[in-house]
Amino acid sequence: MRIRAIHLKSYKRFADLRITDIPETARLVILIGPNGSGKSTIFDAFLLRARAAHSNYQVSPNELEYYERSPDQRRKNSSTSELASRVDIQFHGDALSEDQMQTAFYMRTAYRHEADFHTINLQRPPVESSFRRFARITDPDQAVSENYSKMTFQLLARVRDTRNQDQNAGALIDESEGVFRRALERLFYDPPLELQDLDELGEGTFRFTKGDAKDFQYLNLSGGEKAAFDLLLDIFVKRADFHDAVYCVDEPELHLATALHGAVLDEILEIMPQRGQLWLATHSIGFVRRAYELQQERPSEVAFLDFSGQNFDATVTLQPVLPTPAFWKSTYQVALDNLAGLIAPEQVVLCEGGNETNVHGHDAQIYGRIFRDQYPNTIFLTIGPSVNVQRGERFVAMLRAVASAIDIRRVRDRDDMTDDKRKHLISNGISVLSRREIENYLYDIAVIETFLRIHLDDEHLIATAKSAIQQSIASEDPCDGDFKGIAKDVLDAIKQATGIQKIGDVPADFEVNHLAHALSKTSAVFNELERDVFG
Repeated sequence: MRIRAIHLKSYKRFADLRITDIPETARLVILIGPNGSGKSTIFDAFLLRARAAHSNYQVSPNELEYYERSPDQRRKNSSTSELASRVDIQFHGDALSEDQMQTAFYMRTAYRHEADFHTINLQRPPVESSFRRFARITDPDQAVSENYSKMTFQLLARVRDTRNQDQNAGALIDESEGVFRRALERLFYDPPLELQDLDELGEGTFRFTKGDAKDFQYLNLSGGEKAAFDLLLDIFVKRADFHDAVYCVDEPELHLATALHGAVLDEILEIMPQRGQLWLATHSIGFVRRAYELQQERPSEVAFLDFSGQNFDATVTLQPVLPTPAFWKSTYQVALDNLAGLIAPEQVVLCEGGNETNVHGHDAQIYGRIFRDQYPNTIFLTIGPSVNVQRGERFVAMLRAVASAIDIRRVRDRDDMTDDKRKHLISNGISVLSRREIENYLYDIAVIETFLRIHLDDEHLIATAKSAIQQSIASEDPCDGDFKGIAKDVLDAIKQATGIQKIGDVPADFEVNHLAHALSKTSAVFNELERDVFG
C-alpha cells in the first residue's frame, strides 16, 4: 500500500496542507523539519482516519482540544465524522474500504522505551488494528512485552500442532527465513548479540547470547540494544497482520547510537513487507544520510518531505524534494541546532604541498600536528604548489560560499624569496614563512633537543647525541638551507646517535609523527612559526 497524496484542512497544526506527487514507487518517505513543524501531526492524522473507520469509535469531548486548531473550533464540539473529514488520504490504486482503513497503518510513537518485563500469564494475542495499542502519536507505546506474549503463544501453538517438543524460539525464527535473527547479527556483532530463547517456562522474558555470556536477559541489554530490538521485533511480529500497510515510525533514532542509524534503516526495510511503504519522521543525520544513499542507488524509491520554513497558518503544498545544499543545511541545523557550527572549523589555512587532488598533504599534516592544541578549531589543507597558494582566490571563494563564517588564511614557503617580495605578499594577505620552508623549523637544533628529551632521560646521552647530530647537519652543508635533501641522512644520524629505532626510516613520517610534536613543545621555534602563519 502506497500513499499518493494527503490533504489536511483545519487539523491541529495545519490550516490547509496538501502533500502531493508521492510516487507509487516510493517505498521510503522521510519527513524532516524542526520540532513543532508538524511531522508527527501527519501520523496523528493517519491514526484518526483509521480510528474513524471503526464503527464504534467516537472522539470524546476531552480529545477535541488535541485535534482542533483553535479555541473557537474546540467549543463547537465537532463530531468524529466531521473531524475525520478534514483528513483526506489518497492511495495509489483502488480506494480503501472502511475495513481496510482500520489496518492501513502500522504505527510507532516516540515513547517506546520498555526497560524490563516478565510475563507470567500468557493470553491469546488480540486482533491487530492501526490504533489498538494507542490512540494518539503522543501516547506511550511499549510493545516488547506484548510481542513476547505473541511470539510465545505462536511458539506453543506450533509445538502443540506438530507434537515436536524440540521447537524453540530459534526454530520459530528460522522457519521465517531467519530474517530477524540475521538483522540482530548484522547490527550487533562486537560482541555478537543473538536471541537465545524465550525462557517461557522460567522468567518469562527474552534471553540472549552476548559474546561468551549466555542466559543474558532483556533487562541487561543497553538502551540502544533495546531500542533497536524493539523496533525490529515489532515489525517482524506484526508484518503478517500489516502485510499491505503504510509503516510509520516517529523519531526512530531515540536511544540509538548515531553509527547505528543507517544500519537500522536497512534492517527495517529488509524486514517489512515489500508491498508496504515506510514513513519516518526524524531529526537524525544518520537516517537522512542513509536514505539519501538509497535514493542515489534507486531514485524512484525514496521521497523527502521538508517541513522547514513553512507558514502552516496559510495554505501550503509540499512535494517531494531533492537533497540540495539548502536541504542539507536545514537538516544539519535541525539535527544539531547550535552545535551545527562545530562541524565546520572556525579557521582554514591553505598551504602548499602535496597536489591538487590531495588536500591532506605532508605540510598540512605537519601544521595540523604542531598547532592542534593551541588552534583546535583550525584545519590545514594543501592545494598544490606555491603558485596555487598565491592564486587561490577561487578556492577561497568556494570555501566561503559553503561556510561564510570561516576565517580563511593562506601560507606559503619562503624558498628563495627576497625580503621585499615577502613583505609584498604579506601586505596582500598571504602569510610567508620567515625561513625557507617548514623543514627548517622541524630540523632546528632546539627542536631536535626537545625530541631527544622526550625520548631520553640521560643528560650525558642527550648532550652527546645533540653534538653528533649537529656535526652531521654541518657536514651535510644543506644548500641554501634546504633540509629536504639531507633529511634522510639526519634521520639516520639521530638513530645512530641515540639508539632509538622505533621512529621509522621515512623522513616524511618522522617529521609528522615526531618532529612536529617536538616543535610544538619548543617555545622559541613554535612562537616564530606561529607569528609567521597567523601574524
